[in-house]
Amino acid sequence: MVWPHIMPYIVLFRTLHNENKVDSQTKGKSIWKIRRIQFFYRALTCLFVYSWLPSFLIPLLATFAWICFIKPHNPLLVELTGEHKFGFGALNLNLGEVNFNRWLNSPLVVPEWVQLNIAVGFVLTTWIVSSILYFLNIWNMRNMSSMKSESPYHEDGTWYDWSKVINYSDNMDNVRLNVTAYELYGSAYFSLSVVIKYACQLAIFPALFLHTILYHGKDLFQQFQTSLRNRDNDIHCRLMAQYKETPERWFTILFILPITITILVCDYSGIISSNKLLG
Repeated sequence: MVWPHIMPYIVLFRTLHNENKVDSQTKGKSIWKIRRIQFFYRALTCLFVYSWLPSFLIPLLATFAWICFIKPHNPLLVELTGEHKFGFGALNLNLGEVNFNRWLNSPLVVPEWVQLNIAVGFVLTTWIVSSILYFLNIWNMRNMSSMKSESPYHEDGTWYDWSKVINYSDNMDNVRLNVTAYELYGSAYFSLSVVIKYACQLAIFPALFLHTILYHGKDLFQQFQTSLRNRDNDIHCRLMAQYKETPERWFTILFILPITITILVCDYSGIISSNKLLG
């Protein structure tokens, strides 16, 4: 069983520590003059220096809405290409290194078909579906002051004071919705990003089962039919059979210890009661 996210670290460590093991066919023919560890430190220094620019010194480099400079007073253009909660950010220039690793962790180990799937899904949900919902003013989304705000709003776009419809104690142990106050105060509306985010999160679960059945259903069915005692055809099981099994007490300790620490921290800190945590 291979966990792909550890592969970049393995390649890095092998590259740095196997420096002296040069292939005899390439020895003397390479134009590379500096040591690998020297190149690593130079690249690390450049990345450290550059990360200060979009993060602190010049935040504009993190996401640069260059199209807005063409007609800065055009509301439609700002809605399409604007950033920072005021637009869809279409065709923006992203120079922050965090943007490259935010979703994929390491693009080097992600297959091309996965990257293409993510890109198509992003364009479909962010640029097509979101644009249709926004410009058709579904659920009064154009009345919101921000496309990406997490706060609730009224139908006219004003801020929704949720404390007027929620009954809660000082330590937030007993939170209840006041249905009468909610009906009098009005329904809560959310911004476009919140609606799309929850819709995608809810769609993940049926998509996961459907994808597993369509692409791996046959293999799973064969594995269910295979006896657990007869796994000679599984290379992973043959390799793992050479090692001793982990004692059950280790799992018990690792299960009880975190729960005990969590209960003590929650009870003595007052963040949340252990009854609510475990319930």
